[in-house]
Amino acid sequence: MHPKIAKFEEMCSNEPILIAFPLPRNLAFPLHRMLENQFFEHLEQKEILGGRIELNLDLQSKSSGIYVADIQLKGQVEVLCDRCLESLSLPVEAAESIKIIDDGAFAEYADSETDDDLAMHVDAKTGKLDLDWTIYEIIETSLPLQRVHPEGECNEDMTGRFITETE
Repeated sequence: MHPKIAKFEEMCSNEPILIAFPLPRNLAFPLHRMLENQFFEHLEQKEILGGRIELNLDLQSKSSGIYVADIQLKGQVEVLCDRCLESLSLPVEAAESIKIIDDGAFAEYADSETDDDLAMHVDAKTGKLDLDWTIYEIIETSLPLQRVHPEGECNEDMTGRFITETE
């Protein structure tokens, strides 16, 4: 096994999803990880309280300095119900492909006529790319805009107060 692939695979679920570039050409770098509560906690965001998401990420070198990360996410997250403010479990199933460009290939990429909205650039100073926030955003945008329990499953005390106060 190539040493960079071994290093790529040994990342633990409580570490950031941080990739060091450049990577060898014509190799695929698979990463399979379970994202759990500590993943959401370390992002210091308030929308997702926790969860358990299976991450499958396949990173492939497409040309010198240009990579494609295919990300698949499946699991469930805990959020607050918009109606009663109690915990609500929601399923997550999302897939996204992201183009990653390292510093050396940026000029070539900038000159090409592409419409890639999801292109990320490797930090030129560190040579690394942290995918945690990107993965969080894919999860967040896969959730429904209105996050509520099914009818009749909300906290009755809270919904009772809401109805009384608005009448």
